[in-house]
Amino acid sequence: MKRTVGENSFRSSPHGRRIPSVLRFPDLVKRVTNAIEGFIKRAPAEGRCPPPEEIPHAVVGDMLYHDQSLEAMNEIARLRSYTRPGEMDNMTVGQVVPPVSPSTQWSLLFAPISSGKPSKSGEFEEGITFSLDRDQFLGPLLAQLIQGRQADELLWIYPPEHFAKAFQQSMGRLHLEHLNINRHSWRHSAASADLLSQRRTMAEVKVFGRW
Repeated sequence: MKRTVGENSFRSSPHGRRIPSVLRFPDLVKRVTNAIEGFIKRAPAEGRCPPPEEIPHAVVGDMLYHDQSLEAMNEIARLRSYTRPGEMDNMTVGQVVPPVSPSTQWSLLFAPISSGKPSKSGEFEEGITFSLDRDQFLGPLLAQLIQGRQADELLWIYPPEHFAKAFQQSMGRLHLEHLNINRHSWRHSAASADLLSQRRTMAEVKVFGRW
């Protein structure tokens, strides 16, 4: 029987050498290979030094000072939800679930089946719930942003390129370009800050970050 690419890669891996009997079942080889690849995608990349929480806060403050309130909302929402830039920038109104009064717990839905596009880890219907106790101003603004709009409308109105440009401009005004920080860094900054301040345990951070 001709081996598939997945079987060859599994055979050459430590997993394949430890469990050679698995190679007799091509379907199982494919399932195991897919599982390993999925675990690798979920693991955070190495070498990302998380910037201190003061830097994203400075960016938000700079944007507010320059009357970029929507851009500042995008930054703080990504920071508080550990969300990847592409996930937040392309979020639709229907992916934002407001709290039931008097709760402050908002929910975000990632990669809905209706979009036909899986998440970075290859999954659909991922979701998180987070509190805005620390940023109570953001709740009413989010509520205003989704009020009376269609579920398939782009939440932030502007295209992703607009927010990427606003971020670069803010980093320039703050003279922080030399740090080579990108918008994805907020995800790691928030996780590290939550661990250091003991706002979340390691297990809670991993679940919240979908790692």
